[in-house]
Amino acid sequence: MPIPNRGVPQEYATVTLIQYPNSNSHATGFFYTDQDENQYLITNKHVVDPEDEDPEEIRILLRDTPNISNLHYEDIELVDGSGERNWLSHPTDSDVDIAAIPLDVDLQQYGNMAFSQDVFMPDDVQIGAGEQAMIIGHPFKGNRPYFPVARSALIASPYGVPFEGMKCFATDANMHSGTSGSPVLTIPSAIQETEGGISMFAGERTYLLGVHSATLHSDHDPEEGPLNLNLSWYAELIEDIVNSS
Repeated sequence: MPIPNRGVPQEYATVTLIQYPNSNSHATGFFYTDQDENQYLITNKHVVDPEDEDPEEIRILLRDTPNISNLHYEDIELVDGSGERNWLSHPTDSDVDIAAIPLDVDLQQYGNMAFSQDVFMPDDVQIGAGEQAMIIGHPFKGNRPYFPVARSALIASPYGVPFEGMKCFATDANMHSGTSGSPVLTIPSAIQETEGGISMFAGERTYLLGVHSATLHSDHDPEEGPLNLNLSWYAELIEDIVNSS
């Protein structure tokens, strides 16, 4: 009996595995389109500029239309011929662990999708303490067709407030190094709580909350187990970055 063919949700088609040509390491990124329809790969700054390595390029995956299980590989240079970097970082805060890489690719020719400013959390929508979210990324490389996986997460710090003095919030989730650069999203829902009450929609909506960055480490006794607390940088910082070019 064949498995059901229900298509792939947009969130999965927006995320890509990031590979390095001379390393077994990997990371996660996602596609983003600004108001001028310029397209970018969004990931962490430490993915394109790691402390112990100096990668000159990365490889991402593009998917066929309509069969997004068919893959094309796209190599992206991180530095140009004069040694200047080909990616953007936050113009005023070097601690922000987000990088935006301009793409010379027309995503409309492929089965990939892109987030935009339209999926940022509206100001009047409430995020409660301990509210559930999802982080979609690549904790392991896996095999073709390299679809990402969704991990459950809880919003662990007050959303909309800097965490530990940084432009990020904390999530409670069991994450791994390959998920660096993953989008943090609300759970799809047709109901949302706003300042004016409860709103309902004809279809489910998902909002982009942030960019997963790293797992917090503590000096407590290892026998107590891992913290499972992570940093995610607010999604609105993406617009600061792409508008700085």
